[in-house]
Amino acid sequence: MQDKDNRKNERILIQARATIGSSDLSGEGLLMDFSNQGLGLLIDHNAFIDIGQKLNVSFETAPKPTTVQGVIKWVRKLNEGRLFDCAIGMELIDFDKAGYINLLKHSES
Repeated sequence: MQDKDNRKNERILIQARATIGSSDLSGEGLLMDFSNQGLGLLIDHNAFIDIGQKLNVSFETAPKPTTVQGVIKWVRKLNEGRLFDCAIGMELIDFDKAGYINLLKHSES
């Protein structure tokens, strides 16, 4: 397991509401950090979340919403009693420069 100091790309801390899912299933979450190649989310664990799965994620960011597509790389169960019970890491496969700039602007607000 890599810690944040060993990542190839620096993660930027952020908090933004997220909707994650596929065409027929979705769940709510919270974006915690991102880079130009990946992101970390807190979610309620759902049956549709599997390592290797490709999902769409939409973020409530200012000045406008941001939508990305990624592949789940890891899933970690969190302690019970938390608002979200699962952390996931995603590698981004469809993340354009405009989306990255939107997340940067939101993280600075």
